[in-house]
Amino acid sequence: MGRKEVSLERLWCTWDTRTVNAVVFLPTSFELLVGVFDTNSRSYVREFRRTVVKELGTGVRRLGIRSPDCSIAEVSLYHRGSEVDISFGKEDPYTVVGRITFDKSVDVVLEVLSLWDKNYSIRYDPDANTITTSYFSNGYVVSMKTDRKPDHWGLYEEPKEVELDLEILGRVRPARSKGRVGALQFSGRKVSEVMFVAAVSEDYETSLKICNTYLSNVEKILEWKRRVYEENRVQVVGGYLNGCAQAVTQAIYWNTVWDPYNNRVYTPVSRVWAHDYFGSYVVFEWDTFFNALLSSIEDIEISEANIKAILSELTPRGVIPNVISVKEVSLDRSQPPVGTYIVWKIYKLSVHHLSRPVVICG
Repeated sequence: MGRKEVSLERLWCTWDTRTVNAVVFLPTSFELLVGVFDTNSRSYVREFRRTVVKELGTGVRRLGIRSPDCSIAEVSLYHRGSEVDISFGKEDPYTVVGRITFDKSVDVVLEVLSLWDKNYSIRYDPDANTITTSYFSNGYVVSMKTDRKPDHWGLYEEPKEVELDLEILGRVRPARSKGRVGALQFSGRKVSEVMFVAAVSEDYETSLKICNTYLSNVEKILEWKRRVYEENRVQVVGGYLNGCAQAVTQAIYWNTVWDPYNNRVYTPVSRVWAHDYFGSYVVFEWDTFFNALLSSIEDIEISEANIKAILSELTPRGVIPNVISVKEVSLDRSQPPVGTYIVWKIYKLSVHHLSRPVVICG
């Protein structure tokens, strides 16, 4: 499933394998990331994919509601005793909105950059309070605006430079007029909440107009998207299986990412395994089929993506390896033949996927 096969409603999503605190617009690989800076220790974290590690006091505290198209996604982060809550939402396929709430002992840093398309430039207009990314290869413009001006801003060539300035100076700084990474820093001592809008268009004026239109309605958009999804999602209510369907689907959606190495959507065993242990992506045979089956109770598109991902790994000898990644492939080992049965189950389910009723267990 290449980029062109991803449905329009899913182009903005939490695609980055490395972190759950960011959204990516797939056609341009533009990323909007929420970093957390502890002002006391001058410790900055931009990638959250593990649960809270007690020794470090840093990690993902809670993965909240997450629709399959990322029209609503909520996550809580934790860093050195402080909590940061993030809500992402989408009013249309080309615009993402969000709300960040945080404690006074931390600063929030909104970073913008491009993951894979390197033919771009970022500028910040302090008067309009707009950070704009221009892509030279396809003509797209992505503007991002917040409901308040940042306490500090900076433009950089590499993400590492943002971290260095924060750790050494305690703030980002406007050292250049354009760059490849933009950073807006908001002090928890001054504010406890920041709203933002990022809009994709073919020109700056249009993208800025969209940002201005939606910025005053961020709260309403998030509440509406959450309510709509809650009313229409598959649910198990009551009984000893209470909430199981909701837990299963949220786990699948939060774990579904983009694999730039193979240009596809898939659901790994975990983001940690894919990035930390296997080099960027990893596909296990029956785990991928099982993930396809789990997502099928609510979303067939993710099921189809996973089936395509594992079947595309067929070797010239006709074997589907039990594991394949950047680092290794098991050319002589497969796993029990569950694929045929699971694909048949998903097909039968998709035929009757005319509605998504609430399931109640007595």
